[in-house]
Amino acid sequence: MTKTIIFSHGKESGPNGSKIQLLSGVARKLGYRTHSVDYRSF
Repeated sequence: MTKTIIFSHGKESGPNGSKIQLLSGVARKLGYRTHSVDYRSF
């Protein structure tokens, strides 16, 4: 079973913001798959 983390950015950010990039790198090193939802067009 693959472990997954889903990141949901805030109003002032995007799906590839610096915080999400940093946290995704840490999560991948720990064996998690990551996904960041893009809400900018809503």
